[in-house]
Amino acid sequence: MQIIQYLLVIITVLAALGWLLRKQLFPSRHDNSNCGDGDCGCH
Repeated sequence: MQIIQYLLVIITVLAALGWLLRKQLFPSRHDNSNCGDGDCGCH
């Protein structure tokens, strides 16, 4: 049972690190300068 807990922790940490790296290496291309002025093209 303990090995399953360790595996879940490792998988969770790796997923979190992967998400953070993805956010840093591939930032969102969404342009915030046009939003709020009607049609911003983000829908």
